[in-house]
Amino acid sequence: MPKSKSKRLGRSDREAIAAARRLNLQIRVLEGQAEMAKASARRQIMTCCKELVPVAIGFARQGRPRLLAVISKILGDRNLVVNWRG
Repeated sequence: MPKSKSKRLGRSDREAIAAARRLNLQIRVLEGQAEMAKASARRQIMTCCKELVPVAIGFARQGRPRLLAVISKILGDRNLVVNWRG
């Protein structure tokens, strides 16, 4: 004898809820991994920019301050551009 429509819907609903929970968990894991990758990339960029500061100051002294301005913007340090001669 075939199952009633309500029993089929009930099981299907439970399966859909379980699948949604599994998907939600996977999304949380992937979001966490993305945040960690973003933080790692940010640290690498900051390190690279800090290593370029002396070169950028040299260019600024030659009349080409654009690299120093870009590095200053990335590092979030306005004083770097203002006080580069000091």
